[in-house]
Amino acid sequence: MSEIKSTVTYDEKVIQKIVGHALENIDGLLAISGGFFANVKDKLVNSDDVTTGVNVEVGKEEVATDLDIIVEYGKDIPSIAEGIKAIVAQNVEVMTHLKVVEVNVNVVDIMSREEYEASSVTVQDRVEAGYEKAKEATAAGYERTKEAAQTAGEYISEKSSEAGEYISEKASDAKDFTAEKASDAKDFTAEKAKDVKEFTAEKAKDAKEFTAEKTEEAKQYASEKKAQAKDAIDQEDNSEVTYTASSDGDVVVAD
Repeated sequence: MSEIKSTVTYDEKVIQKIVGHALENIDGLLAISGGFFANVKDKLVNSDDVTTGVNVEVGKEEVATDLDIIVEYGKDIPSIAEGIKAIVAQNVEVMTHLKVVEVNVNVVDIMSREEYEASSVTVQDRVEAGYEKAKEATAAGYERTKEAAQTAGEYISEKSSEAGEYISEKASDAKDFTAEKASDAKDFTAEKAKDVKEFTAEKAKDAKEFTAEKTEEAKQYASEKKAQAKDAIDQEDNSEVTYTASSDGDVVVAD
């Protein structure tokens, strides 16, 4: 069976957490700079981030770390530094099998325990106060958002209803208007058709009367001309002249 190859690597944050937890019970060490623990009843008082103040470089087989620490006033600082190196190397090597080659300790402050506890409590109070304020602000913001959303929903619903009513009203108006205009157009067409019929009948009657009148006049005129022609013939008993009445009523003399 062939050997299975594998590698194990560690993120820097993992090593930072191992170092941070390893330093929680070092006598005389009040805090890593930035304060993730205070040795006050073995509880964290400033932050849950145990990596604050811990910088590491992680290789394939070795680890180097830099620490910024706050030491209790009156304690042996070199002894504390040696204790830090020993506990860090032990914890890192036991958990990861990586060799700790550097532990660089930078003392950034010294305080009495009373001073540190007072400052830690003050910091924690500020954190808690900030948390409560943020929580209240978040709750208030949520209520305002909820109220605004409800108001917006009601407004949208109201305007949608108004829009529906308006559209329905205008559609009814348009329908009534169309029906009214169609009725007007029908009445107008019927009226004009009646007018045209009456006008046509009147003009036809006038034309008939005019034709009859002119026909009668033509007949009378022809009769008069015929009588005139007859009288002329009777006056010329021995004459060979022939008198003929034309179609227009004039007398024509033929040899």
